[in-house]
Order: sequence, then structure tokens, then C-alpha cells
Amino acid sequence: MYLGAIVMGIGAALIAGTWLMWLVPLALFLLQNFVIIPFEERSMRHTFGEEYEAYCARVRRWF
Repeated sequence: MYLGAIVMGIGAALIAGTWLMWLVPLALFLLQNFVIIPFEERSMRHTFGEEYEAYCARVRRWF
């Protein structure tokens, strides 16, 4: 879902054709990577504990 939003932002920047629109996918990435995802990870660790830690060891964050 997060990667899809960034790809859509890149598409919008390509369609718009202005350098200013390239700030949209950059802002999305920064917000998701440093605010939203860490919040969700803390929540998942609190809810699922060791099971979530094992999951994180098996998969990468973005793709």
C-alpha cells in the first residue's frame, strides 16, 4: 500500500511535468518511512510480541 502510494505520486509528477510535483512522492516517502511505519511497527510489537519480531526477521520493510 505504501509503495503504491509513492508510485502513484511519481506518476502524478510525470504527468504534471513540473519539478515541484516531485516533492509529493518525496514527502510521501518521508512521512511513511519516518512517521507512519514506525508507529505501526511499535503497535504490532506491542500486540504480537515475539511473533512479530520473527516476522520482521523474515521480510523486508518496503519490497
